[in-house]
Amino acid sequence: MSEELTIGALTPETWDAFAALVERHNGIFGGCWCIYFHPDCAERGQGYEGNRALKRTLVEKGEAHAALAFDGDRAVAWCEFGTPEELPNIHHRKDYESRGDPLPDYRLTCLFIDKEYRRRGISPQVLQGALDLIAQAGGGVVEGYPQDTTGGGRADSVHTFVREPALIAPLGVAVFDNKIVVSQPPDLIVYTDVDRNQRFDPAVDTREVLLTGFQGINHDHSLHSVTVGPDGKWMFNSGNTGAAFTDRSNKTLRILGPYRPSPVGRSSFRTTRPSTPASAVTMARVRRGIHGAHESRWHQM
Repeated sequence: MSEELTIGALTPETWDAFAALVERHNGIFGGCWCIYFHPDCAERGQGYEGNRALKRTLVEKGEAHAALAFDGDRAVAWCEFGTPEELPNIHHRKDYESRGDPLPDYRLTCLFIDKEYRRRGISPQVLQGALDLIAQAGGGVVEGYPQDTTGGGRADSVHTFVREPALIAPLGVAVFDNKIVVSQPPDLIVYTDVDRNQRFDPAVDTREVLLTGFQGINHDHSLHSVTVGPDGKWMFNSGNTGAAFTDRSNKTLRILGPYRPSPVGRSSFRTTRPSTPASAVTMARVRRGIHGAHESRWHQM
């Protein structure tokens, strides 16, 4: 079961709670005190007490930020965030900077859970807390950097969230907080992990078919993954196998394409004229199919 915790910012006022969490775990990673990603300086790397003092100084200067998860007055998790200037020392920094990509506005660099509170669904809560604090500070582009902690090229742990006969060959899976959105034609399915334990339980959690009517089951030209725009609205794209679906506003959209040259369901669209060659009709259908896919790509839910 997940636990409903309160989220607060790491500030001079919450320093003692943060320090107590770190001290319960021997300074984290041999006395790091979560200063690894901060800029190099003379005070850095001077052992447990030196790192502790540096971290506190950065917090008091407003140059170290984190979301803290509280169980009552006790801090039980944190998620560190900051600007690239405040947190320049990411792993593989040289390779990252060699690509010349624009820097994000903020970075998420460290997420830590008290050993007594792990496997309770706390990570998503403290991560969302960090994003909320970033939004309060003005928002922007945020990057995170998952790490292969064992160097084995595999995930440290794997588990199954949901298993059901309808999930044959999903073309997309997206996770927004505790909502898991699966693109499994003919349906766009939304699972809500109500208790946030990362396991789907039909007695507790919910399953909703948000949209249905996408053709091309098990076909890579069908419905693809959902993403979210800067305004928080969901967007998706669908290929050219055809579709006819109705959204919550009762608006019906149709997609044509070369894999399905005739409309799905009733349509007033005409593709032939007595004097039109067959090749021109085919091209018209292809063009209409591409146009339909482009429209659905930017359809906002």
